[in-house]
Amino acid sequence: MKGFKSLGAVVGLSVLLTSTIILGARTNQETKLVPIKDEAELVRLLTDKKILVEPETLSEYEVLRGLENTIPNTQDIVANDQTSDMKSATSEGGYSETNIQEQGVDEDDVLKNDDRYIYKLVDRSKIMIMDTQPSLHIIGKIESDRVQFSSMFLEGNQLIVIGSEGRRYEPREIPITLKNGEVVNQIARQYTNISIYDVGNKKEPRLKREIVVQGNKHTMRKIEDKLYLVTESMIMRKANNAYTKEDILPAYKDSLQGEELQFAKPNQIYDVPWAQTRYMLNTTILTTIDLKQNKPTELKMLLGAIGNVYMDKEAMFLEIYGDYTTISRFNVEGQSLKYVGTGVIEGRLYNQFAMDLYDNYLRVATTSYNQQTYETINNLFIFDKQMNQVSSLTGLAPTERIYSARFEGKTGYLVTYKQMDPLFVLDLSNPKEPKVKGQLKIPGVSTYLHPIAENLVVGIGIATMDEEEGGNQYSNASTLQAGIKLSLFDVSNPNEPKEVNKIILGTRGSYSSAQYNHKAVTVHKGKAMLAIPVTIIYNKEKNLENFYGAYVFAVENGKLVGKAKLGRLTNSYGYYYGYNEDRVCYIGNKLYYLYEDKINEYEISNFKRLQTLTMQ
Repeated sequence: MKGFKSLGAVVGLSVLLTSTIILGARTNQETKLVPIKDEAELVRLLTDKKILVEPETLSEYEVLRGLENTIPNTQDIVANDQTSDMKSATSEGGYSETNIQEQGVDEDDVLKNDDRYIYKLVDRSKIMIMDTQPSLHIIGKIESDRVQFSSMFLEGNQLIVIGSEGRRYEPREIPITLKNGEVVNQIARQYTNISIYDVGNKKEPRLKREIVVQGNKHTMRKIEDKLYLVTESMIMRKANNAYTKEDILPAYKDSLQGEELQFAKPNQIYDVPWAQTRYMLNTTILTTIDLKQNKPTELKMLLGAIGNVYMDKEAMFLEIYGDYTTISRFNVEGQSLKYVGTGVIEGRLYNQFAMDLYDNYLRVATTSYNQQTYETINNLFIFDKQMNQVSSLTGLAPTERIYSARFEGKTGYLVTYKQMDPLFVLDLSNPKEPKVKGQLKIPGVSTYLHPIAENLVVGIGIATMDEEEGGNQYSNASTLQAGIKLSLFDVSNPNEPKEVNKIILGTRGSYSSAQYNHKAVTVHKGKAMLAIPVTIIYNKEKNLENFYGAYVFAVENGKLVGKAKLGRLTNSYGYYYGYNEDRVCYIGNKLYYLYEDKINEYEISNFKRLQTLTMQ
């Protein structure tokens, strides 16, 4: 199953459905990325955009602030990042892998494992390597006092570690003299670091290649032996008589090619005509890396800011912000990304799962605002392989917004929410005439869907209640979060989806990272079992102790049931010095819950805890 995608909640059923193209025609210049010919054109463009200005117009703050002014990301933007099918070994036994959106397109995470070894990021400077045979023990580790680790890929005996080198100051080729006479002779630059380790010898991992790329990591994908990195950078205004190539060209270094910084050529840069530029320019850098052959690293840069990124084996799609929002397509051609075209949409995407490619048609779900009423509405746009819009479905769920979107072949699923959670089932068999097929209204909202058995889908989300039901503590009648909600849906009849049963965990304040981060979900399809990290908070009236750990669920006799609670040893959420995210994984007949600097090992058959190991 490629990926069952999305649910939503709606207060009203008033829907305006159209299959016509609703956006006005624009010129090619407005809707296409424009390649830069040479450095002279780039300088002229940056001057027009007021990036290169006269020296006296620069403030001391702008110059000393340096090239980069963004905070390093320690992970993908997961608040917008919902859920997906899991690229896992789903046969009985086997082992889990990172939960991903598209089969064959891997995503980086804080935990990776194979059929024997577990690799876990414990803090920003340490990755622990555990051997599960003959019993769980630490076998090696990777440490750095220079790079702040954030995530990993595992490819055979290669561990690809992604991190940030932090802000680095380098000499300027041409100093800038300010009005007060101060001379600025340094440039500040932020880098994303990719360190490739040979872990054939787990006791002594060997760094064999290192790549640094300008900017902070936005997201990353891996297709077989190719890496695709998206970073974000921000160019401050520069004096037009004192700029250097270091100021205006994206920089990178690949240890296979030497230790000196290299710079992309101007003809590898695209202008985004609709990008909003005032005193600074957001840029997006696309980097492609060949892990197998010693081919040069390739860079492309867009003179604009992006939002969500979707990728399958055929293409990468970028949501680009500006005076209006667009989706740009880059075809995957080996290590290269070839620009194809750009389509215009109304509104914004909730996360990467709002995009899906099927039979060369891109489906995009958005939430937009009605210009007359200022109310939210929801839409679906469909584009062909050249990014020409072929149809749309608009006006769905007025006053609501999309909380999740999933697509499975010729069927789409949207979840919108305000007070109730309707599941919309969309018939996309004819991409030129999308239709609403069925819907289901239930309280709460599902922010993640996962197929767990044939025609059965688990929804993970938020339980809600009317504020008036909370003892009239509030003056209006909107809704309150009232715990974590899991629903089991029967989708055997797309015209009439049904909620088989539901489980509500905790009360207000309860939380699971699985509600918004698909990588936090572990599914054992062979056993129709699912595990998620949880923080369970109870009201005082419940007289129950709060719980911090992970829950395991399974489908039994056609219903979703709780199977086990995998708790932290102290059953508390204390302050932990270091970067950490809870994860659950399995290898063979053992289940592992990793949290803070510890790992609990369990028998998967009865969830008996065998041992707890401190990862130091």
